[in-house]
Amino acid sequence: MKSTFKVLFYLKKGAEKRNGEIIIMARVTVDGKVCHFSTKQSIHPDNWNVKAGKATGKSSVQINKLLDDIKASLNQIYHEQQRRDNNGLI
Repeated sequence: MKSTFKVLFYLKKGAEKRNGEIIIMARVTVDGKVCHFSTKQSIHPDNWNVKAGKATGKSSVQINKLLDDIKASLNQIYHEQQRRDNNGLI
């Protein structure tokens, strides 16, 4: 059975900080089941590319590296779980 896996980063609208920044959230979808969590990072909405799910501007390098690290960790966990589940079936 084929499994689906997707990671998306987005801004949590309605939770603006006093400095105008908004928290960056992550959404993980596995086989249609969704989980949301905060990345503990925030950014001004003008410095966010919605389509790419990435930061733009001066602070983009550090934030994008962190988001890439989060995504890589989630991918690793997902693939380890897939290997574990497939080994149990054989």
